[in-house]
Amino acid sequence: MIKNGITLNIKIFATDINQHALNQASRGIYKAQSLSSVSAERKQSFFDEAEFGFKIKPEIRSMLVFAQHDLTRNPPYCNLDLISCRNMLIYVKPSLQKIILSKFTFGLKKHAFLFLGSSENISGFKDDYTEISAKWNIYQRTDSIKKFGFESYLPPALTGINFNGVQKSNQSPQQFSSISLAPDLSELILLESGYCGVSTDEELKVLQAYGDLSLYLKKEFFNNNLPELLPEPLMLALRAAAQKALLHSERQKISGIVFSLDDSKIQRSTNLIVSPFIDKKSRKRGLLILFEGNHAISESDLSSPFDMDKVTKEHIEHLESELIRLKEELQTANDYLESSQESMQAYNEELLSANEEMQSANEEMQSINEELESINNEHKYTIQELTSVNNDLNNYFRNNANSQLIVDRDLLLKKYSPGAVKHINIQEGDIGRPLSNITTNIKLETILDDIRKVISSGETIMREVESLNGNYYHVLTSPYIKQKEKIIDGAIISFYNVTELRNTRKELDHSNNILRLATESAEMATWSINLGTMEFIPSPRLKKLFGFNVDEDMSLEMSINQISVEYRSLFSEAMADTMASDKKFELEFSLRGYRDGDLRWIRAIGNVSPQIVGETSYFIGFMHDISEQKLNDIRKYDFIAMASHELKTPLTAIEGSLKLLTGNLQDTETNAFALKNANIQLKRMFRLVNGFLNVSKISVGNFTVNRNVFEIGALIRESFAEVKLLASNHIINFHPASLIEVVADREKIGQVINNILSNAVKFSPEQSTIEINYRKTKGYLEVSVKDNGMGIKSHDLPKLFERFYRIENVPTQVIPGFGIGLYMSAEIIRLHKGKIWAESEFGKGSIFSFMIPLNPEGLN
Repeated sequence: MIKNGITLNIKIFATDINQHALNQASRGIYKAQSLSSVSAERKQSFFDEAEFGFKIKPEIRSMLVFAQHDLTRNPPYCNLDLISCRNMLIYVKPSLQKIILSKFTFGLKKHAFLFLGSSENISGFKDDYTEISAKWNIYQRTDSIKKFGFESYLPPALTGINFNGVQKSNQSPQQFSSISLAPDLSELILLESGYCGVSTDEELKVLQAYGDLSLYLKKEFFNNNLPELLPEPLMLALRAAAQKALLHSERQKISGIVFSLDDSKIQRSTNLIVSPFIDKKSRKRGLLILFEGNHAISESDLSSPFDMDKVTKEHIEHLESELIRLKEELQTANDYLESSQESMQAYNEELLSANEEMQSANEEMQSINEELESINNEHKYTIQELTSVNNDLNNYFRNNANSQLIVDRDLLLKKYSPGAVKHINIQEGDIGRPLSNITTNIKLETILDDIRKVISSGETIMREVESLNGNYYHVLTSPYIKQKEKIIDGAIISFYNVTELRNTRKELDHSNNILRLATESAEMATWSINLGTMEFIPSPRLKKLFGFNVDEDMSLEMSINQISVEYRSLFSEAMADTMASDKKFELEFSLRGYRDGDLRWIRAIGNVSPQIVGETSYFIGFMHDISEQKLNDIRKYDFIAMASHELKTPLTAIEGSLKLLTGNLQDTETNAFALKNANIQLKRMFRLVNGFLNVSKISVGNFTVNRNVFEIGALIRESFAEVKLLASNHIINFHPASLIEVVADREKIGQVINNILSNAVKFSPEQSTIEINYRKTKGYLEVSVKDNGMGIKSHDLPKLFERFYRIENVPTQVIPGFGIGLYMSAEIIRLHKGKIWAESEFGKGSIFSFMIPLNPEGLN
């Protein structure tokens, strides 16, 4: 209709014998799964979303009338365009099917439609219908005249009637309170008693029929006016008996009434009994009309005690007396009317005065009406807001991952979210029930006591509980507050699943315990810095390391102040570098205790925690007291220094003697070569001894550089010449570049070059080639030495420049060395603010390179 723009006034009568089913259907609420076969377009057109499914739209619901109706007993609805009765007739007997179909036929308009179930038919009524669809059992009413006889009514039990002159049964009615006599049994009782008849109102309109009346009624179409359906003798007798019965309120019986039906020549005789009664419910008067006996009589038996003329005369006399009585009543009424007219004249004058007052009141009412209209608009707006809030609340409950339910002050359930069904065994019909009557799936015996306490005190209660399936929840019970009145009107119970959080907390506690035991056993100190607030959080062990008492405050600035001066800038720079680039923080430094003044050596490591979106990162570090280890190292390096000094003294004497010898001997080529070689060996020994001394100086922080200006090519040639004498079986190629001056410590840079060249010779096979290159690049000097030796495995490359580190494998076991050359080279390059590195592929050789700034401080 909407699609075609048609507007019709439609009424749909939905009937059933079961009142409970009607109540359920009249709500118009359907679960989502029950509408799974309905298209989305139809859902949108005819349904609104409700809290637990879908609800029929109000404009559709207003078309329906739900009514309790018994097809076998109650009169049919009339002038209908469509009757749909599917799969109901198959459950009743054929005799009842015939009665129900006759009522359907009577109730349908001409050309209206009947829709039956697939297993049902219209047997016995085919002349009244045209088949539209054999598959779907759809039939159309024809133009035939509606036939509907008394046999369509079933004879119900006569209850609730007060009879005068009719004998009552002594049977207690309570014995039949739950029994409804079947139609066949009622028929049998009437036949056995020899009676049939009808009950009517005072106007002789039929109310109910009892038994087979076909032997007493004319063959005409049914109407409910009983006199019109009876033959004339019976009609006259009925009118006369009915008047007497109503007038005298007593039972009337006329015997021997002779009559014939329609054109039949057969004469029949019957007795007529008319008893007045009063309906106990409606208190209206009625008549029970019974026919006793019906038998044909011959012409010889036509004499009858029933005198029609006498009855007719009595009836006319009664009508005349009734007419006289009515005339007298009419005259009395006229007199009363004249008197009333005079009173009405006075009333009219009073009404005119009242009308003027009403006019004034009307103006006031108009003003009040305008105010009410304004209030009504405000109410409409408020209703819209409440509807919107209710929709928001319903959507919140439906989409909230957590579960919630609301109870009032009496602990009656008001509302709940779908998720709460997992914890409380709630059904849709439980709204308004006490929460104490509903079972739960959680191990919380105090939930009712908690709710009462929250309602009485207004405080919020949080408990962690376990559900029957092993999950854990935080149950938060908080007061339900009416904001306007500021009063507590109930409680809200929320369930938060913390199973995963609890398991994570257990794992974290376990990890923390392990970490605590590890740090305590290793005497490790921990510290952290909130990168958002820069809050410094030291552990008690860290406070002790820095000489503070455990119970006193120690800031980051105070802790840095305890670090030795030469390490403070290194500590701050390394920490800032780690915070900025996520590099690992690692440093060894010395400090003086704040309270005790003791010197301690500390090894510190740390890093920035992984970044989580929306959360603050932390710098987390560990510190370990290595004072004992450091003292052992110092003792070892003191020994090396002592041994170096002891070695250096005779070597100095040898060097002086050789110089004196060189000056006095004849300058022969052989002696000169020998002396030169001895001098080189002495220099090597000096470098070895100086190496030990430098390692000692580095360890105690006394290793420094003395910068001066020199040409790098000349320094490389000197190193090249020295190594060339010792590596006569290697091919060393030196590729000089243009003159490059550099500001650095010439002696220490020479040590670096000699160390790298010596390693290339030691770890390369004879007759292999060694390449020496240097160049200027972006303000830096870059020197590289390439060999074709045994190469270095990838896992050894990061450790090459560590102190005393040697590559341990079969080929290197026969090659002498202390593992301090590359370490010392790395320290020298670090002091020059440069960089040293190695590139290698195992079995194919290596390239060692370093870079230093040409003039780091702008010296001339």
